[in-house]
Order: sequence, then C-alpha cells, then structure tokens
Amino acid sequence: MKNLLQHQQDLVSKYLQMNFEARKLKDAYLSSPAYWLMTLRRGMSLNTEGKHSLLYGIHPNQNSTIVAPPSSPKQIKLLENWHLQRQEKNQLVEIIRLDAHLISLWQKYANLPYQIVEEKVLDWAFPSVTIDNNQLESCSGQKFKAFRNNIRYAQKNGCSIIPLNRENQTYLSGCVDLAKIWSKNQVKAQRSPMNYEELLAPYRYLLDHFFDLQIQGYCILLKNKVVAFNLLDTSLQQADTLVSLAFLAQRPKKIEKDSEDTKNSFPRGIPSYCRYSLSTECKKKGYRFISIGGSETGGLSHFKESLSTLPSLSLKTIRLL
Repeated sequence: MKNLLQHQQDLVSKYLQMNFEARKLKDAYLSSPAYWLMTLRRGMSLNTEGKHSLLYGIHPNQNSTIVAPPSSPKQIKLLENWHLQRQEKNQLVEIIRLDAHLISLWQKYANLPYQIVEEKVLDWAFPSVTIDNNQLESCSGQKFKAFRNNIRYAQKNGCSIIPLNRENQTYLSGCVDLAKIWSKNQVKAQRSPMNYEELLAPYRYLLDHFFDLQIQGYCILLKNKVVAFNLLDTSLQQADTLVSLAFLAQRPKKIEKDSEDTKNSFPRGIPSYCRYSLSTECKKKGYRFISIGGSETGGLSHFKESLSTLPSLSLKTIRLL
C-alpha cells in the first residue's frame, strides 16, 4: 500500500498533467509539485471529469477548504458542480492565488456567489516577485548599492554557500534549528497571527521530506553553522525558471566586545549574501529566473521588491458565499 506522501505526489502529478493551462500562467508556483504538496500537506483530494481536474484540500492553518485556481471555463464548471454537491455546506471554501487574468476569467464564466478578499494569512498578502539572476548577479547601479555593501560585509566575515545534498545532509538539521529560532522570534515579537507550530510546519515539512520531494537547496555557513537556507523546486515546465519554496536567514546580532559569547554574533548582510549566492549558483545551472513568491509582511515584501526590477504579480483570494 502506498504511503500518504506517495499518494499525494501521485494526485499532484496527475493534476498538473491534466491542467495544461497552468503551465502558461504567470504565477510559476501553480505548476510546482512541491508547492502544492507543502500547501495541502494536511490533506488533499482530486476531482476529475473527462480531461479536466480540480485540486483542493485543507487550509494549512485553518479549518477550511482551499482550491487551486481554475484556469479554463470547463474547470470553473467542474468547480461549480463540486461545490454544489459538497456535503460540508458550512465549511468555508476559498480559491487561492488568482492573478488579474484568472479573476477576469472567473468573473466572466462563474455562476456562484463569491467575494474577492485580500489574503491575510498565506504567502501572497503582498505581490509575488521574480528575480532575474543575470541582473542580481551583476547587482550594478544605484538600486543595488546597499545590496552590494551587504554582500561584501557577509563575505568579509566568512560566509560561504554549500548545496544541500546527500553529501551535506547533516546540515539539514541546522536548517531545522534556524527555522525553530525564527518561528520562536516571530511569536515573541508578535509579527504573525500564526502560532509557533503553524509557523514552523512548512519548513519542517520541506526539510523532513527533502529527498522524497526531490527538491534542491543551498545553505549559508558561518563558522560551520547554518545561518541561512533556501529550498527550491526545479521541476517546473518553464525550463529557465524555478521557485523558491522556503527562505530563512539569521538576523544581524551584535555582541559586546568584552563578551565571550562570540559564537552567537551574526554580521549584517546574510540575507543579501544568500540571495546573491543563490542567483549565482542557479545561473550556472541554466536558470535565468527565480520566483521568490509573495510575502506575509510589508517588511519582507520591501526586501523582495528591492531585489528585482521585473513587474511583481498581485494575487487575490476568492471566497465562495
């Protein structure tokens, strides 16, 4: 009997094979198997009819149902039929990650009552950003002045990048430790409406299933300690594009000169150095673009926007009434 992860991988694979339209959409995450597995990790189902399919499942942080966005009139019809036949009539249903094109398609063909809502919980509360690796690697011009300074500072202080693979798999536990620290700090500073377990869950899922999901990743080391990491899905149909599934970096932390606690001091520039090094490594492998997604907070969105001159992509959520 197949285990749960293999079963879910089969569902996502079938969905993406049937849903040809998603490959042409601007939002690269829609064609990322690992993204859907992470987002619908609490449970997913696939509804098929003829050559069309509908992927849906349990919201990662709430007791509601989320649905992958329909990208054709026939998919919209399939969603309407599924919704009208549902037994859990009182459970909230939301269609996620709709750009302007998909919103327009829905408004033209859908016959269900709905409301367009601003996302507050998931990772597109702020627009999704795509990096041009050619541009970020060169990081020339006034726009990237602070970025260049941060990179040099991190390099000067001994930061280095290594791939996460079988040979370096011992560093995966260091990535988990960094995710735990970040989640704890987020709760302490009240930066998120989610609790510690909810914040940590997607990172644990990706890191615990790193090899099963066949994703790639890199981590930044400082004194042989993981201070940043980035996990990526390289299995998209777009041959020159990959998506960033998870990114975390240690915040700067100064220690007084007379303190012996030097192992817990961290220089500024680690996030910038991680982004820069990642773009350099991915460019070597033939990837021109990295979609780094949207953000849950304005501060993170500002940092992401500072890395790109490409147009960002605003995404909305549709709530069925």
